[in-house]
Amino acid sequence: MPQPGVALEKLGFDSAWVRHRHLQYGISSPVAVLAAASQRRRPAQPGVSVGPPAHFDDVRGSLYPGTAAAEDFSYERVARLLRLAAGEPAASFRGTEGFEQFSDRVQPHSPGLRDRMWYGGASLASARWADPNGMNFLTSSVVRAEESEDFAAVQLSHIRAFRAAHPRGEAARVSQGLGPALGWRPKAA
Repeated sequence: MPQPGVALEKLGFDSAWVRHRHLQYGISSPVAVLAAASQRRRPAQPGVSVGPPAHFDDVRGSLYPGTAAAEDFSYERVARLLRLAAGEPAASFRGTEGFEQFSDRVQPHSPGLRDRMWYGGASLASARWADPNGMNFLTSSVVRAEESEDFAAVQLSHIRAFRAAHPRGEAARVSQGLGPALGWRPKAA
């Protein structure tokens, strides 16, 4: 019997998405699931988004003891991640101390990772932020109804806003989140 990912690839899909949110039911350890999946699939296409965890005031002491006030849940945290993934130096020191070697960049470096990164957005602001930053865009299955109450119209407006300012225009990659924990994107034609 073929592995699920292999079977889905034969059906024309080329990616799967795993969403993780603090203290919600679903995948208990997305890092372990993704590590296992990476042993059979290539290349990794990580996705991120911004904003504090749901019910932040209730969980801040448990999840961020002593650092809650300093946590950065803004777009800048994603911009910083993009710069580091592209190979921007993360430290001023590099070299050897004793027998240990240090890099000034995040290791292991993955060439091309920056171009494979996705941004999960649920608002027009997120769609507009992702495009000039050259990210791919994963629409949300939970959207902010800013200009309409119709779910399809809201998602379409996010996609249009994203592609309007993206360097690749209509060729910019978009995928649709199909559920709260998993999304699949068919291979591009």
